[in-house]
Amino acid sequence: MTETKKIVIVGGGYGGVATAMELDKLIGSRADVEIILITKTETTFHNIATPRALVEPAFAERLFVPYTNVFAKSKTSKIVNGTVKTIETNLVKLEGGSTISFDHLVIATGSAYPAPFKVPTTTKSAGIEAVKTVATAIKSASNIVIVGGGPVGVELAGEIAVDHPIKKVTVVQAAPTLMVGPYSDKFKSRVLSGLKSRNVNVILNERITNLDTLFPDPTQKGYHEGQTTLTTSTNRTIEADLVFLATGTATFNSAPASSLGAEVIDAKSQIKTLPTLQLPSHPHIFALGDVSSTTEGKKLSFIAGMQAPVVAQNIVSLLSSPQKPKLKEFSPPGMTVGLVTLGRTGGVAQMGVVLGDWFARMLKSGDLLTKRRWGDLKVADQYKW
Repeated sequence: MTETKKIVIVGGGYGGVATAMELDKLIGSRADVEIILITKTETTFHNIATPRALVEPAFAERLFVPYTNVFAKSKTSKIVNGTVKTIETNLVKLEGGSTISFDHLVIATGSAYPAPFKVPTTTKSAGIEAVKTVATAIKSASNIVIVGGGPVGVELAGEIAVDHPIKKVTVVQAAPTLMVGPYSDKFKSRVLSGLKSRNVNVILNERITNLDTLFPDPTQKGYHEGQTTLTTSTNRTIEADLVFLATGTATFNSAPASSLGAEVIDAKSQIKTLPTLQLPSHPHIFALGDVSSTTEGKKLSFIAGMQAPVVAQNIVSLLSSPQKPKLKEFSPPGMTVGLVTLGRTGGVAQMGVVLGDWFARMLKSGDLLTKRRWGDLKVADQYKW
């Protein structure tokens, strides 16, 4: 009797789901392979569209996409709801004490980010409630400050400014420009002018100095309600009745892998990976997405989507020829690509050239890629809006 090979994927976000579906496509029909996706959530969360749900509460339900058809071909694969606490050489231990063995493991645990941009809940109902609670806070506020001028802060500012034009919206950015990173000066300038044209006040090159008292645990609550006086590094004071933390400082969810050895985790708490996305000391284990060191400087969902086929094909190669596998290497895109929306009316894109509102509307501004996400998970027929 042929021994069943067990592939375990930890994490039900963009990278984990993409890898599971790619493996299902490649080897899902094989009776001697079992794929297990371990996720702590009832549904996958489309956090890209969170800013829209914060100004349109009815949109919140669309962020939670069911796992129904992740394993469309396989009869033996399954989804397990649970939280992985530790990873051993051929075993994962879950919260509560249960264990799952594996022949190959994919770590796609992602990163934590201030709530509500990534919700800390595990059920759909609690997640919807959490998002709607923040939407209510936005509706009630009149003077909103967003700390951080990266993609999340910029997109939230744009959404609020367009849907609530009478509210005062201020973005405070510690760096001298918005959208710090390998973007062109023209792109950054267009983002700035786009916010200003929507009456968003932008303060650059100043850091808020009293954040710690407002956000003791930002992954649980990354916003602060109530009349507040913020102080900047130049001693400027800013009044607000709602403050969001959107500084882009993510915490990588690498802790479960630390039990494999100290050499597995780098100084930034990322899991060290080779270009093949394997762990150097554990070639039967892979990591991708935010938690992987290979994505240094490119922590974006579409990068995880590009890595998933590499991981899946490499696992298939290891199954077929464990002694001399032909492994693929992940090469990040050479061209810097960026697309930030500034509310439902448009945004700015960098696709080799810098493009404006019409392009953003065509590609993303309508629903922030939500219907497309449902289609990616093969549940477009359940998309009822």
